[in-house]
Amino acid sequence: MKKLLALAAAITLLCTAALAEFDFYALKDTPDAMTYTVPGTADTVVRPALAPYQGEFGEDELVAYLDYIILPDEEVATFRLCLSLSMFDSFQADEVRVTVDKKCYTFAVKPAITDYDGIFMEDYTLVLSSKSFSIVTALSKAKNATTMQVVFVNTMDGAERAGSVEIPSADVQTLLTRYNDLGGSKQDLSVLMDKYPCTVEKAK
Repeated sequence: MKKLLALAAAITLLCTAALAEFDFYALKDTPDAMTYTVPGTADTVVRPALAPYQGEFGEDELVAYLDYIILPDEEVATFRLCLSLSMFDSFQADEVRVTVDKKCYTFAVKPAITDYDGIFMEDYTLVLSSKSFSIVTALSKAKNATTMQVVFVNTMDGAERAGSVEIPSADVQTLLTRYNDLGGSKQDLSVLMDKYPCTVEKAK
């Protein structure tokens, strides 16, 4: 019995140490970053001052943000790609396809929608797991900047709207370096795969 208790204590200690490898407090104190709690959750967003990135979306507006999110339920921190649309007509996509470095990442989404004086604002949040984290590494490795292709899909009626946004690789390198310096590469982001599913295919 004593051996079992000692083993359990050792495992608990190892797990606690593993979870403590990432410095969540330092991430929250990122210089010039805006920090806030996601409404209705305990999740914390840390949005560096480097964004937003203005995109192309026909006559409407597309803005992208790349920030950090701390997820206490899963006890990890990861990156979050946010795509914000401003349109005269609501689109309400339930799927977003992001193409970077010849790979297409497909996310199931549910937008946060607000209507302000006849303008619909739809925010799509893509939380990156171990399967989709290569979006960040691909953006960081570009020579100068990467033009990320984005397609919003409403699968109910088959409608699609495409756009693009250019993200400077130097910005992503800065974000990724800080993330890894705080222990980001030591985390197991596979715990996010079920909650934030993504499929990856070779871009057509």
